[in-house]
Amino acid sequence: MKSKLYASISLLIILLLAMCIFSKTNLQQRTLHQTIKTKNAFYELYLPESYSAKESYPLVVCLSPDGNGKVFYKSLYPVCNKLGCIMACSNDFRNDIPLDSYSTKS
Repeated sequence: MKSKLYASISLLIILLLAMCIFSKTNLQQRTLHQTIKTKNAFYELYLPESYSAKESYPLVVCLSPDGNGKVFYKSLYPVCNKLGCIMACSNDFRNDIPLDSYSTKS
């Protein structure tokens, strides 16, 4: 069971990174917070105030038990902003959904 959980979390991290890197919309044009809904994922993306497309940043991935990525804004964004981290918070992953349903959506 733990290996499935780790595999699912790893898949989410890879998906979020790929969407941030290969998104058709340039991150430099985004506001500090944007709700992003694609065919494969639904998440909140927060950029540090100092964000520049020419620099690389650490990524903090947040998973909420109830699938509400916005709940992390008040508690974590000030820290991520101060440390210069991008924060991606899933609105998909929830405790009440079986792990098997998180396979790549088609």
